[in-house]
Amino acid sequence: MTRMIRGSVLLAACVGVLSCTGGDPTSGSPGVPDKIVALPGVVIVDANASQLIAFQLVDDNNGQIPTSWSIGATPAGFTVEIDSSFRPVYNSDGSLTLPAEQTEIRATISGLVPSSGSFTVSASGKSITIPVTVINDNLPATVSNTSPNIGEELVVTMPAGLTLNADATYEFDGAADPIVISQAGDGSSVTLLVAPGTAAPLTVTGITPAYAPTLTLTLNTTDVITATSTSDFVGNDDPSTAPQVTVPAIGDTVAFYDIPAYVDQFYKIVLTDTTTVTVNTDWDNHDGDIDQLWLNGALALIPPFTAATGSAPESSTATFAPGTYYIYANIYDGDPGAWYKFTITTEPNP
Repeated sequence: MTRMIRGSVLLAACVGVLSCTGGDPTSGSPGVPDKIVALPGVVIVDANASQLIAFQLVDDNNGQIPTSWSIGATPAGFTVEIDSSFRPVYNSDGSLTLPAEQTEIRATISGLVPSSGSFTVSASGKSITIPVTVINDNLPATVSNTSPNIGEELVVTMPAGLTLNADATYEFDGAADPIVISQAGDGSSVTLLVAPGTAAPLTVTGITPAYAPTLTLTLNTTDVITATSTSDFVGNDDPSTAPQVTVPAIGDTVAFYDIPAYVDQFYKIVLTDTTTVTVNTDWDNHDGDIDQLWLNGALALIPPFTAATGSAPESSTATFAPGTYYIYANIYDGDPGAWYKFTITTEPNP
């Protein structure tokens, strides 16, 4: 499980012993309780996980004061338990126990359910309130299909209380990033195309929980997404039966993954007006050399020839008159790997 947090608060690791700093210990009001200090002062913990926190009562010179401690009520989202193994002493019968008054206590905060709340610690008339946020340890999203075909749209719907940010990003461990087709304006869902070879949970970076709106989370879906070997959009090795790609409006882009099934893999484009098109071809294994080429309606090779360079990825831009054209990926050398990715952008005419 991968989980990251960005926000206005950074959670420090509790080391159990708080450091005391100060000047002359006889200055101010030594031994008179001034405040309770805590490390950390704010707790962010996964559901089903725990976080340590330590407390000291100090005077105005940060000198520690032995005292008895009490912990107030906690909300339903988490528990707080004093660590009975922290700094015990021997009692009269030789067994270890916590002293009646302690200069420092340590407690364990255990997350139960995603939520936000607080608890109060008191000692010698002083108190401190600790905010606690329990965050999701995974993303219990609803996915439209855990085994989508290549080219089949995957819809991921967020659970109640979690919202996708406008700049959310998506990735799979060990596979190419999915293509974002669209994302709901209210952050409730996203539609993706998954790359061939994918077999992992979806990692989403940029999630805001309703119970902690200042946080931004990175969570993994509970479901593993596995792209099947079947493709909804396999380019054909015969231009006359090649699948037709929809040309986007001027300034827009379409992108799709496909399986490199043939040495020459063709796709059909039909233009009704003079159109400037940029096509980018990428592939899984850059040790393989793939050329991107064009045919006209008569199946004759035509310019541009700027995407047959041996580089990766390949890209070409050209202005075409109305008509039928074919773009194809040619395996010039080596193995392209598990997938092709085609990105087609319609540019304003020069």
